[in-house]
Amino acid sequence: MLATVLHEKGFVEKEYTHHAITRERMSSTNIGSGVAIPHGNPKLIRHSAIAIATMKDPIEWGSEKVSLVFMLAVKNDDQEDTRQLFRELSFISEQPAFIQMLIKETDNMQFLSHFHHSK
Repeated sequence: MLATVLHEKGFVEKEYTHHAITRERMSSTNIGSGVAIPHGNPKLIRHSAIAIATMKDPIEWGSEKVSLVFMLAVKNDDQEDTRQLFRELSFISEQPAFIQMLIKETDNMQFLSHFHHSK
């Protein structure tokens, strides 16, 4: 669903959705604490973007239940930016209270403001 939204908004090629699903079948992208970071082939990305979904009820994701999904569509143009993104996602996965706050947030702008205040 998230990859389809990224395609409809022009961030990724149509094939990105299929590639992300295929990649997920090879190895689950859950990173712990109920967080997953699915992604597809960077060659299918037009413009970098991240689509986010929170689940009212956790869903099975590999060997874990997931409530927070960051669908990554990040071009590899700047390796340092990419490394920083993964450091921040890793940090988030180590903050259960922060994750719970994000999952419960229903307002999009409030959701995003939590990231600004978490630094």
